[in-house]
Amino acid sequence: MENIYSLLKTEQKKLAKVSFFDKGITIFHEGEKCQYVGIILKGEIDISSFTSSGTVILYNHLTKGEIFGNNLLFSDTPFYRGDVITRSQCQISFIKK
Repeated sequence: MENIYSLLKTEQKKLAKVSFFDKGITIFHEGEKCQYVGIILKGEIDISSFTSSGTVILYNHLTKGEIFGNNLLFSDTPFYRGDVITRSQCQISFIKK
């Protein structure tokens, strides 16, 4: 299965930064300004929040080939609505606005 990153030309890939994360790492925190589109090259992430009573609200579960941040990057309120947390070891390509 191809992902968006594999479709980029060599010069376009130079604009992307590939990062590796262990399981359970918070990549971005709720309320943090979104400055990148993330493309999951390997692994899984969750985007979730906690209520005041401690209940977890899962907004999205993303896997290899999926993207996140694209809807926030160009919005009037470009702030994460939940924490972005790795569910497994991940390799993610970040492309800055």
